[in-house]
Amino acid sequence: MSTPEPTPEADETQNPYEAPQARVDDPGLEGLGELLETPRALEFMRGLGWLAGGWELFARAPATWIGIVILWMVIIGLILLGQSLVANLVVGLVNTLFMGGLMYGCHALTQERDGLGVEHLFAGLLRRFLSLALIGLAGSAASAAVLFGSFIAALGLPTGFNILIHGEAVAMMPDPVRLLLAVLMISALMMPVMMALWFAPALAVLHDVPPGLALGLSFRGCLRNLMPFLAYGLGGAALTVLAVLTLGLGWLVLWPVLIASTYVAYRNIFTE
Repeated sequence: MSTPEPTPEADETQNPYEAPQARVDDPGLEGLGELLETPRALEFMRGLGWLAGGWELFARAPATWIGIVILWMVIIGLILLGQSLVANLVVGLVNTLFMGGLMYGCHALTQERDGLGVEHLFAGLLRRFLSLALIGLAGSAASAAVLFGSFIAALGLPTGFNILIHGEAVAMMPDPVRLLLAVLMISALMMPVMMALWFAPALAVLHDVPPGLALGLSFRGCLRNLMPFLAYGLGGAALTVLAVLTLGLGWLVLWPVLIASTYVAYRNIFTE
């Protein structure tokens, strides 16, 4: 009578009740890596590396990227035909949905079996729609509050309200110094808003982070990487000049590079 073979001992380091490390509900996110509890703080020159990585992802599917950007611009242009405050709020929401979808598209580009498609522009409508919508609405509301507060505080209620709501010409305002003050206030107050929004769509789509936590984690990731973002901004400014010198056609390349660079920066800062 043969004796049964001994069963392999269980790995004592593995918790059988631990949540799976891979996003088993989404095979398209394989190879993404676990989300770090604390965003990395990177060196200054890494910001230029983000732009280089963005160019690399653009070069993998340039025609598709350009088609996506053109379609994005057409959709935003149609929305802005409304010329109203509501239209501008809708633009903020749509941009967040599109950005979230393209973060998934960028990850698809990194997988050998996958690729980028125009459908990725609309992937945010199907993937984590509620989270992206809440992030977009929060961003639009915060931006509107900054604009209203800054113009009204610097220019007074009647003038500030007329410029924002009725679109009165800036050149007709009696005090350019107060206009400059309003612009400076907007620049200062919009910075934390942009920091909270920068990585929030990626966090929501790629790691299913709830909207409030995504905004806070995005802000923290940007705050820990001010120096790389300085390099990123300087490099982006130089590329913007080149885009302008090409009569704007360079934006068809620069816009996708900036989108893809956001994905590269996200992977550097937030994932293992």
